Amino acid sequence: MHSQIARADVSLSALIGIHNELIVGTIAELGSEEQKAQWLPGLSELTQLGAFCLTEPTHGSDIAGGLATTATLDGDEWVIQGEKRWIGAGTVAAVALVWARDTADGLIKCFAVDTTHPGYTATKIANKMGLRIMQNADIVLNEIRVPRTALLPGAISFDAANELLKDSRAWVGWQAVGAQQAILDILRDYSLERVQFGKPLARFQVIQQTMAEIAGNLAASSAMMVQMARLQETGELEMMHAAIAKSTATRLGRQSASLARDALGGNGLLSDYEISKVLATSRPFTPTRAAITSTRSSCPAR
Repeated sequence: MHSQIARADVSLSALIGIHNELIVGTIAELGSEEQKAQWLPGLSELTQLGAFCLTEPTHGSDIAGGLATTATLDGDEWVIQGEKRWIGAGTVAAVALVWARDTADGLIKCFAVDTTHPGYTATKIANKMGLRIMQNADIVLNEIRVPRTALLPGAISFDAANELLKDSRAWVGWQAVGAQQAILDILRDYSLERVQFGKPLARFQVIQQTMAEIAGNLAASSAMMVQMARLQETGELEMMHAAIAKSTATRLGRQSASLARDALGGNGLLSDYEISKVLATSRPFTPTRAAITSTRSSCPAR
């Protein structure tokens, strides 16, 4: 599903993918029965959206050790204080899954925060060149008071977040597959319709070579992601696998987008021909080591 949505629009796939994997998935896997009953019906039907609040203004790849947002238990309430950045759907979310460090034991925990609570402020990040459907936000959590029951019982250490991020990196690889499918679709259609020197561009070997490279990148990415799916099914998928799949598939996707943009000449700069949109939404490379603790497996998306 991820690849097919990305084939139509990478930005839309980012919104749907993060919502399904990191919002619905987190509550379903780590939430209490009360939290599931409160949030899952609306989230599952997409009548409500959620925000996965982990990345901070000064902490991305070092979030596991550097997370600065705090949660302090005060009687029957948690008091949450801090800031988050690049939070997908932060301005429209009904529930924010806020990762904060418990001041009592120093562990990173997750809290389901109703965004109507006083002290929650979300400001849209403007001037993004890509992934524009996914509206990212800066979040300020100003001494928000939530009930003790807001703590997700299955998310009482960063290990829980890391497990979720592992699976999310796998679907980012499928996004790259879908983007490469779109790139090949766009270049194929354009090269068949565009006539130069009395014949379609598709008849020229330089265009055929470009299409062959793009098709090869797509084949390699698809084969790798099929293997990732097999590892997931057997429970053998590790962070290293997911990080390699993400970084490799997105690298090949960026390469293909660049090749196709060049093949379209000046038209490759125009949104009319779609390839510039795909190029702008190609994800940045994340080194394997950083990917182990990075919050940016779908950056800039949460």
